[in-house]
Amino acid sequence: MKLTTQLLTALVFSGLGVLSMQSQSTSNNEPAQIVHYNDNVQAPLSAKELGQIQEAFGEFADDAVLNNPQRLKDVKNILRNRVVIEHIPNKDLSSINSLNSVSVFNIYNPNLQRDITFNATEFNPLKYYFDFSYSKEQLFWIDNTEYIIRIKHQHQN
Repeated sequence: MKLTTQLLTALVFSGLGVLSMQSQSTSNNEPAQIVHYNDNVQAPLSAKELGQIQEAFGEFADDAVLNNPQRLKDVKNILRNRVVIEHIPNKDLSSINSLNSVSVFNIYNPNLQRDITFNATEFNPLKYYFDFSYSKEQLFWIDNTEYIIRIKHQHQN
């Protein structure tokens, strides 16, 4: 059972892209890029961040994130530097991919539910199956609002 949990953890995190290095591109033979973290990832988790991890990972929060220094650093980087919520008033945002098109990341916490209403200060990006390994910036429109979620790729400052 423990091996299954470890394997699932490894697969999920490779899918989330919270690995420190990106594999070498076969199409243009570019060397792997090292992720450079902002100094803020060294700071301890805030109560809000700890709550976000616990919400998304449930009883597996310790094994999946909190007891793994590299994964914890990667998750801090996601929460502190890579996910930006922007208010864009008076603009039609409907051409941007909808947040509703992103599945809920309920592998660890099967009771996890999509947010019914959007609150920019309470939004938890760890609840959603964003592709954090994607090599380009991503945008998602929060339906029926004037907000977008900008996900910076891991090699972008």
